[in-house]
Amino acid sequence: MRITLSVLVSLISFTAYSQSGRIYQDVFSSFFTNMALVNPSYVPQDGNVELMSYYKFRQGLLSDVSTFMASGHKVWRKENAPDHLARLIFFNEKEGPFISSSRAYGNYAVKEHLSSEVDISGGASLGLAGINFSTPSAAGSLTVLDGNIGLGFNYRKISAGMAAIQAFNAQGTVTSGKVRFERFYNMHFSAEKTVSENLDLKSYFLWRSLPSLPDQYIGALTFFYGGFLEAGALYFRPRGVSYLGTIILNQENNPLSILMTYNTSFLGSNPLWGNSFEIGLKYNINKQ
Repeated sequence: MRITLSVLVSLISFTAYSQSGRIYQDVFSSFFTNMALVNPSYVPQDGNVELMSYYKFRQGLLSDVSTFMASGHKVWRKENAPDHLARLIFFNEKEGPFISSSRAYGNYAVKEHLSSEVDISGGASLGLAGINFSTPSAAGSLTVLDGNIGLGFNYRKISAGMAAIQAFNAQGTVTSGKVRFERFYNMHFSAEKTVSENLDLKSYFLWRSLPSLPDQYIGALTFFYGGFLEAGALYFRPRGVSYLGTIILNQENNPLSILMTYNTSFLGSNPLWGNSFEIGLKYNINKQ
């Protein structure tokens, strides 16, 4: 039964790709823990080096459907000078046992400090994107040059930005059909409010404008307590409600963050999108 359903999911995904010919990169529900995938201009406020991995998976009959990313970056900071960032990103998405897409990018970003409270940033990433089909009815692969470009703005504890993803509109032919990594746009916003000495309230919003599909929206509200624990909930239209938590260990020096999200299909339009898990590890080196 599991093998039959996995084959069915792959065939449905293959048929969708073949009919639409358009591919859009998946997004994690907790997008704000993976901002490098949302906007290549993202430069964190502190820390010099960050290593991160993140994995979304399902259990049971759909365990062959998963998404994985890994990234690492280095930031060069000098007083009274812009911050410069270099980043490497690897991303893989499996639509079942027979269909997968992979991406690898190099990313550069610069943040200019206009004042002690205002920053602007710009960045771009360049690399390769590919898709591989190996179904009972067809097989083929395609690799194209791909890139993203974005802008960001920070004022105190408010951040906003926008980015063009898959900016090249790269396309090619797979199994006699046209495939396009179609350009789409991300627009994001976040804000933080101090409630008390040990408690902050954080909000996040992402709008994904997809030309050939209904737009996607994610809104999240979290509480950050004591500098080591963040917990909250989000709504991802059209997928449903998710619950998330982050634990930060050794926050004084080189913090290690453990990130967890459970995605449900509650208030979603398709039960297959829900009941998945996201787990991640993030290690920051704050030595200046």
